[in-house]
Amino acid sequence: MKKLSTLFWGLTLAALVGFSLVQVLIQPSAANAPDGAGGRTEAVVFGRLVSNAPQYVTQQQVWLMSAAGLALFGCVIAWLAIAWFERRRGGA
Repeated sequence: MKKLSTLFWGLTLAALVGFSLVQVLIQPSAANAPDGAGGRTEAVVFGRLVSNAPQYVTQQQVWLMSAAGLALFGCVIAWLAIAWFERRRGGA
């Protein structure tokens, strides 16, 4: 059987892919309002720098990104902790 850290490494990679997929799905619809100053539509990453208007990212998109980011962060922390415990124990 594989080591637990190897399984969590795969889970962490899957979470990273999932997080990136959520970003790709949200980004085209997140910046559908033109900037008030220049009239251009900015990408979601720059939306908060351009304006404080809430129409750049909806509340549901914020919750979805937060959940995906927390899941990814949890997977990374769990993977690192399990790998550290396995290394400390001398392997499984």
